[in-house]
Amino acid sequence: MCMDPASLAIASGVASLGQTYIQTKSQANYYDAQAKADEQNAKITSKQAELQADKYAQEQRAMSDKAKLSRGQASAAYGASGLEMAGSGLDIMSGIEEAYGEDKFNSLTNQRADNYGMRVQETNYENSAAANKSARHNTKVAGVMSAIGTILGTASSVKSIKAGMAPKVGTQTVSNFQGNPYDATNGLKKRLWPV
Repeated sequence: MCMDPASLAIASGVASLGQTYIQTKSQANYYDAQAKADEQNAKITSKQAELQADKYAQEQRAMSDKAKLSRGQASAAYGASGLEMAGSGLDIMSGIEEAYGEDKFNSLTNQRADNYGMRVQETNYENSAAANKSARHNTKVAGVMSAIGTILGTASSVKSIKAGMAPKVGTQTVSNFQGNPYDATNGLKKRLWPV
C-alpha cells in the first residue's frame, strides 16, 4: 500500500501525538502517585508525633510517681526510726527533688528534640508532595505544548506538500561542492526549489 506524502505526514503526526499523550500521562501519573505517597507519609508522621507526645506524658507521670514514692519512703523511714526530717533527712529529700527535676528537664528536652525532628520530617514530606504536584502540572503543560507543536508541524508539512514545495517521493538529491543540487537517479542537474 502506497500513501501520498501528505497522508504519510498526517500519519506520522498522529503517531507522534499518541506517543506524546502516553508519555505525558505516564509521567503525570508517576508524579501524582509520589505526591499521594508523600501526603500519606506526612499524615503518618503527624500521628507519630502525637503518639510520641503521649509517650512522654506517660513517662512524666511515671517520674512524678517515682519521686512521690521516694519522698514517702524517706519520710516513713525517718518517722519509723523516730528521727525528725532535719539535717541528712532534708538532704535526702532535697536530693530526691533534685534528681526528679533533672529527669524532668531531660525528658522535656528529649521530647522537644523528638517533636522537632518529627515536625521537620512532616514538613519535608509536605514539601515533597507539593513539588511532585507542581511537576505533575508542569508535565501536563509540557505535554500540551508538545502536542500543539506536533499539530502545527504536521499542518505545516501537509501544507508544504500540498503547495508542491517539498521534493517528490523517490527523488534523491546530492550536492556538488558549490552547493548545486543534482538528481541522483538520472544524473541531470535539476533545481528542486524555486530561486
